[in-house]
Amino acid sequence: MRKAQTTSNKVFKTASWILAGIMLVLTAFLIWEIVKLGMLPENMLMIGCVIILVIAALVMVLQLGFTRGTASKIILTTVTVMMILVYGTGTYYISKASGLLGNVTDFGNETTTTVQVIALKDSGITSEKDLEGKTVGSLKSISLASTQALIQDLSGKGVTFQDKQYDNIQGMVNGLYDKEVPAIILNDAYRGNINDLEDEKFKNFGTDTQVVYTYTYKTENKSTTNSVDDITKNPFTVLISGVDSRDGFAESSRSDVNMLATINPVTKTVLLTSIPRDY
Repeated sequence: MRKAQTTSNKVFKTASWILAGIMLVLTAFLIWEIVKLGMLPENMLMIGCVIILVIAALVMVLQLGFTRGTASKIILTTVTVMMILVYGTGTYYISKASGLLGNVTDFGNETTTTVQVIALKDSGITSEKDLEGKTVGSLKSISLASTQALIQDLSGKGVTFQDKQYDNIQGMVNGLYDKEVPAIILNDAYRGNINDLEDEKFKNFGTDTQVVYTYTYKTENKSTTNSVDDITKNPFTVLISGVDSRDGFAESSRSDVNMLATINPVTKTVLLTSIPRDY
């Protein structure tokens, strides 16, 4: 009987050390994920980490040193397992949140731009070679860099054509439908603008037209932000911009939500200034 009890105690002791080890590892991971998240002020971060450590230490000490009777073993082991589940779940979800914030704030070193040559399906133009000697519509000032990039790319392939410029997207698409030009050059980021036009003529633009040629290129991101000396004392402003992206954050796309957030750490106030979408 005593031998069986001794064996049972050894098994429980081993299990307790394993649970304590798991608790220790999860505590380390939880604190690491909270620090990596970078959303808590230093004083709150310190207090939170201390509380997490104290709870973990208390659970491990109780599990290893205060489990004498059967009832205490069951109760404290249950508490330890529950805390392992809580810490494990917390680590998982904080890690997911950290990954999401990383994706949102990290745009990489390059921006991908896709520009297309679009023609009506009944135009007889089916490839870039059919553009030779034709007049192709383009935008005068909107997305001029992408238009020039595509023209240069086709020129390198021996395809040359005349360029008829329009002041806006509606005028260019009108020119396509009215047969002023057999094809147009359009940055893929602005295709949604055509869908937003209220003219019934363009409601079937997607089915009326076909993409004759697509050119995709990458440009290096050179945007910078001004550093703030002390965000706990000096007011600062952050531009919040939401882009209409379908293929990831590196895609060149329209910015359709723009706000300025002005933070005053002294008065502890935030002023949000909304900039109209097409302003």
